[in-house]
Amino acid sequence: MENQEKLEEEREEKRRQEEEEREERGRREVEEKEARRQEREVRKLEMEAKLLKQKEAVSPATTEHELELARFGQGQDPVNNREDQAKTPNLPLFVDGKDDIDASLAAY
Repeated sequence: MENQEKLEEEREEKRRQEEEEREERGRREVEEKEARRQEREVRKLEMEAKLLKQKEAVSPATTEHELELARFGQGQDPVNNREDQAKTPNLPLFVDGKDDIDASLAAY
């Protein structure tokens, strides 16, 4: 009888230890997940700060460029406003299957 009681006590103790180990593993997993989440959040904030600095560095140059455009061309692109732009040539259409691509390309 005593041996049986000792075996039961040992089994119960072993079950308790296993349960405690499971709980401890669960706590560690939760802590690790939280740590990873916080690391991701920190990296995200660092990237946002870096992007903001880059935008701030580009902003003055963009503003200066816009001011120059306003001064010289009233904000319009001078290339697209030219009246003396070359017209596109009228090219014969290429018909696949009927025309030879090499001959068409050689013509130009």
